[in-house]
Amino acid sequence: MNSNLQANSNMDNLQFSFYNKGIHSIGDHYTRRKLSDEEIRKLRTQYPKALYIRNMYDFDCTEKTNYWCVILDKFYEIDELPSKSTRKNLRKSLSVYTYRLATKDEMMKYGYQIQCECDERFGIPLRYTNDEFSAFVERAFERHQEFWIGYHTESMEPAMWELISIRSDYVIENSERLSYKFTQHNPTYGLNWTIAKYYLKEKGYKYIEAGEKSLSGHSNVQDFLIDKFCFRKAYCHLQVWMHPLLRTALFLAQPFKKLLSRKSKLKALFALYDFSKSTD
Repeated sequence: MNSNLQANSNMDNLQFSFYNKGIHSIGDHYTRRKLSDEEIRKLRTQYPKALYIRNMYDFDCTEKTNYWCVILDKFYEIDELPSKSTRKNLRKSLSVYTYRLATKDEMMKYGYQIQCECDERFGIPLRYTNDEFSAFVERAFERHQEFWIGYHTESMEPAMWELISIRSDYVIENSERLSYKFTQHNPTYGLNWTIAKYYLKEKGYKYIEAGEKSLSGHSNVQDFLIDKFCFRKAYCHLQVWMHPLLRTALFLAQPFKKLLSRKSKLKALFALYDFSKSTD
């Protein structure tokens, strides 16, 4: 879970991280801007092993671009949600499950169990060992991130968790895990609504971000949030620089990219390459 984060860099209040062989813009969305050729050269000098630069900027612009973040910038009471089925499912979810901020002890006790049951739900091999998951939780709390856990109210068994990153005036929904044991009564409805209520209405954050546009695959989670809970697309721009040798290799390997699995890191690079061509 981003355990390969290696370094951070600042450039005139811009912030970058180097991981997965790439330089990624981080920091608050409104502080980001397009990089000049000279700034790209400086980053390449600072991180000589970088194969690409990925820089999102001009957040929530008026132009309808081909890149976006999915955000919620208004809290909706249950009766304000436009879909009757969403309101029904949400009320049922809130009546069956209890949601609250989780302590580190709770995540150490229940988080890995939910992670494993989520992997089993999707029929995939376990992605992390217990020790790796514990290290992930430790890092999250060191970075002042927050976890939410949903419990089945009658049994108080843990059903799901979600990780939240806190920024200056907004928060990011990073990852969500749901146990195969608790898919009835749509626990994700209650958790998403409770998180929105807490951070937007009670804490006064400007918006909740649910991720950027996926370049390597469609996001059903983002569609769910847009359709059910009135999230919207905040359009922006994505600047991509790619090492010439990598660009050439990906060009030559185009006939083979269909053979890659959906989760292959190479497929993500192909997607970034295709995006860079459309914006050159």
